[in-house]
Amino acid sequence: TASMTITPNVNEAANGKTYFSTDVMEPVKYDVEFSDGGGNNPKHLELAFKKAYEDGEAVDINYSQKKGRFGTSFVVYDVKPVKSAAKA
Repeated sequence: TASMTITPNVNEAANGKTYFSTDVMEPVKYDVEFSDGGGNNPKHLELAFKKAYEDGEAVDINYSQKKGRFGTSFVVYDVKPVKSAAKA
């Protein structure tokens, strides 16, 4: 068995029947590619992305989604580190 925290949903139907459900957010993996479409050098975007990964920090991205042969990917135009409360 496993354990998780959920938010219950309860729907009462007109016929008196009660339906129980929950919404679960599951991680989804997207491939990321970098574009110069936002005026930024893709190599600089890659370096910022990699540094955030190495530092264990989140980033804000400007992106579009592209459907490809192997699924949906993010085309990233800008990468900005998220300032944590401790560093702000």
